[in-house]
Amino acid sequence: MTIETLTAEEVQKLAADEASVLFDAARREALRRHRAGPAAPEPPGTAWDAHRSAGAFFTTLGEVLRAPRRFFSTLSAASPLPALAFAALVLTPGATAHVFAADWLLERYGLGALLPTHVIALAVAATVPLATLYLVAMYHAGATLLPRRKLKVFGVVRATCYGFAPLVLAVIPAIGLAIGLVWSLALHFFALRRHLGLSGWQAMVALSMAWIPVAALVLTV
Repeated sequence: MTIETLTAEEVQKLAADEASVLFDAARREALRRHRAGPAAPEPPGTAWDAHRSAGAFFTTLGEVLRAPRRFFSTLSAASPLPALAFAALVLTPGATAHVFAADWLLERYGLGALLPTHVIALAVAATVPLATLYLVAMYHAGATLLPRRKLKVFGVVRATCYGFAPLVLAVIPAIGLAIGLVWSLALHFFALRRHLGLSGWQAMVALSMAWIPVAALVLTV
């Protein structure tokens, strides 16, 4: 049967059937979009994401320290490179201060020849990135193990690096490092909850997996 052999009524029926199929497909697509709702807008980035300047750095530092819940709730899922640079700027002054403090103590007790300044500096320079990598790995493992959900590693990197903000206080030897670590631990809890969407107990599991081995190691030394 060809189009030439069809009657006018049969042609109209075929056209009506085709229009009905197209209408049903369009209706299903419209219903799907209606149920899905409008796409959520991408959260705005930090001032540091937009501009690499001293002003942007201190603006971002103030935001994460003053209002961590809001900061991590609106933290975008962009590249982790700005967050890594932010962490480097936060951690470097404290690490440098502790290198000089350790060097001063060793010299005072006549042990400077055993551990020269450059050896201490190299040890600190290796420890800081390794500690960051360890925390990112443990947070990611703790966040994905129990809830059985997939999280992007980049998001964990951003949450961890911006959570280091209080460690800027490490420029004050001893007490500054202690305060910065406790404060940073609290910010990491907010980061895991607000930026990565974990529940309170899931965030505690991730933090425990990262910090209990560290505490055990410190207590045994």
